[in-house]
Amino acid sequence: MQSAIAVWCRLALAGSLALGWVLAAEAGAQSVVEAGDPQLGQPSRAAGPPGAWAPPFACTGTGILAGDRAGFGVSVGSGRVVVGAPFADLGCGPGAPGCDQGVVHVFDAVSGAQLLEVHPSTPSQGFGYVTAVQDGVLLVGAFAEDGLAGAAYVFDVVSGAQLHRWRPDDIVSPESFGNSVDLDGGLALVGAKWDAAAAGAAYLYDVASGTQLHKLTAPDGVPGDWFGEWVALDGDRALVGAHRKHAGSGAAYLFDVPSGAVLGKFVAADLAPGDWFGRSVDLEGNRALIGAPRQGAGAVYGFDTTTGQQMAKLVAPGGQVGDQFGVDVAVDGGRALVGAYLADSQAGVAWLVDLAGGDPTAVFQAPQPAAGDWLGVQVALSGGTAVLGAPGDDDVCGAPGCDAGTAWVWRQPPFEWEPDPAGDLRAVLSTAAPIPVTVLLPAGR
Repeated sequence: MQSAIAVWCRLALAGSLALGWVLAAEAGAQSVVEAGDPQLGQPSRAAGPPGAWAPPFACTGTGILAGDRAGFGVSVGSGRVVVGAPFADLGCGPGAPGCDQGVVHVFDAVSGAQLLEVHPSTPSQGFGYVTAVQDGVLLVGAFAEDGLAGAAYVFDVVSGAQLHRWRPDDIVSPESFGNSVDLDGGLALVGAKWDAAAAGAAYLYDVASGTQLHKLTAPDGVPGDWFGEWVALDGDRALVGAHRKHAGSGAAYLFDVPSGAVLGKFVAADLAPGDWFGRSVDLEGNRALIGAPRQGAGAVYGFDTTTGQQMAKLVAPGGQVGDQFGVDVAVDGGRALVGAYLADSQAGVAWLVDLAGGDPTAVFQAPQPAAGDWLGVQVALSGGTAVLGAPGDDDVCGAPGCDAGTAWVWRQPPFEWEPDPAGDLRAVLSTAAPIPVTVLLPAGR
């Protein structure tokens, strides 16, 4: 483990990106919000987040080199920002260059100081492609370990001590166990998209004991569905995407966590083969968000988990085919953070949306966006902190295409962290630079 400051602060400039949004409800009604040339200043309406977003800082981690692709495996919680670098050779040992074991760096979400460098206890591959952090616990997926059999690791996020290493007894290579993970309420959910000839599965664990509770599968699963590509947990519900089902139009499944029983299957009426509905999923309360990044420029669908009804469809009307808006989505406090990592010549952008009305409240770009950065391929949101991975970023290695990667962190003051086992991490930020977006309302709103 190392302790060092490995971040820097730079002003995020929005360039000339125009911001727009469509909220298409079940009945077909829609509202549109558009913005012209973004200006530095507060959004021009009171709705949305109460306060400006501070300039971002970049979390990369000590020892990151070309090809490591830091910026996968981003998560935020317990006063920590977590950034994975799944192709890093750190920890491989002498004589093992190119082992792609992977590493995870943990940062203080307030100061940006690097707190931990986390490695698996056994030789691994792809460690850090996905992470989740909550209640002082860090969950890390290592999808490529042992010839793509995969594994998942649990750590104390304060001390860095490894608590568990999971791989179900029925896993055989290649099943990619650990390709997706989530934590909530002392439980962990781990995807294995290539289980049973890529029909896929997801495994539910008790974090304290390490005991496997359930194996979740789709009742209509068939080989090639990739059920478990992305997973989400919230309370007594679990959501699992199967984006290659139905010739790639996709589906997502809702489960009851205590029993492991399937409660329903989500699809959308306007899906077509190749849309990849279910490539990203997240849950909050009775709201399920499901991304379909290959539907044109991309889309995110909102469903009511109680009724099963589609409530909304979010699209970026200014987007271009292939932007992959919805490749990842995170929801917290009634707001959604949506990545479009191939937008803007693959520099990537992300939008923050107020789900109550479908209004955009922020657009995020790197301070110096460059083609191939992939900003937004993974995103995380908790309270006033937004984290966007950019695994193709070249700032650290200094040459186009070197792909050292980084993660950009935006904060919205004032905010507070709940105390965690590290002690009192509560912090309130009172001043910050304004957000580089002006939101204009259409007539009649």
